[in-house]
Amino acid sequence: MEQCLITANRIRFQPAYKNGQPVSVESSLDFNFDLGRGDIESDVRRAGLDGVSKPEFTELNNSKKPEYTEAARNNRVEGVVKLIVIFHSYGKIGQIEVMNGLPDGLTEKVIEFVRSQKFKPATYSNKPVTVWDEIAVTFKLDQ
Repeated sequence: MEQCLITANRIRFQPAYKNGQPVSVESSLDFNFDLGRGDIESDVRRAGLDGVSKPEFTELNNSKKPEYTEAARNNRVEGVVKLIVIFHSYGKIGQIEVMNGLPDGLTEKVIEFVRSQKFKPATYSNKPVTVWDEIAVTFKLDQ
């Protein structure tokens, strides 16, 4: 199920044009996934929606966030690294997909940081569940 969510979130489109100008259009896509039960949890929910809590980082504090690499600082890189992360019901981080990255090692720093965090799993009906959620880390010089 993890890979299905990751794949669906990676879809990018070229804009539609009318009279040479990009225009908004509405469309739908159908996906058919073979979710075979196997050994993987097939019920991955979106954290924070429909009664599903968000996973809670247990050791996170503001002073412990990913730091600039020397190359990124020298090149004055600023921006946001955005990830989609699978948080397993048994307390481990699963697959991480980069939705928006930054150069000079900043994306890797955020992934390393997320993987190092301990968290309390999300719950649904008071039971731990596997969820996906977006994580965004902003890098801004002189902060």
